[in-house]
Amino acid sequence: MHNIIKEIVALEANEVNSQNISLILERAKLVNREFPVLNITTENDYCRIPLLHDFVSMYLMYWPGGATSSIHEHKNFQGLIRVLEGELYEKEFLWNTWDNSLELHSEEMYGIGSILKEEKDAIHQVINACASAPVISLHVYFPPTQSLCGSRLFDPISGRIATLSNKAQNFSWQQPVEAFQSILEY
Repeated sequence: MHNIIKEIVALEANEVNSQNISLILERAKLVNREFPVLNITTENDYCRIPLLHDFVSMYLMYWPGGATSSIHEHKNFQGLIRVLEGELYEKEFLWNTWDNSLELHSEEMYGIGSILKEEKDAIHQVINACASAPVISLHVYFPPTQSLCGSRLFDPISGRIATLSNKAQNFSWQQPVEAFQSILEY
């Protein structure tokens, strides 16, 4: 893990892009043995462990069996996810402004060593593909995610769409009311 951080920190500002970060993550040969301190127990939510916040943000994420992110939008930043242990399932969505609907665009499974690319303004959901085993993933975002303000959460079951405020800490519906600028029905 230390080598990944060193390589990313060594990048010049004009070198911070998906291609260069992907190369660094692909060279990393991380295995579960490198995370003995991750003896985390959570109910259904994933756990974000901050590693770096400079010209990029970097998190180690622990996903208990069956954990699912909300359907969320990455407003004003992009990122890459490297699966270190387990399998992540990603659903990408499109928001149709003409009829205010959310449509499934694509689905893909990512195993150990895979890299998911999170485009700026993309809408997606990430799911631990296994109900009984955890997943560990490494997330790198650029420019650094200092605020989630303006990003949206979608709940197709209730028909709600929320816009996050600068007080939002993550892409979860389980936050204090101050984390939301607005919650509307679509």
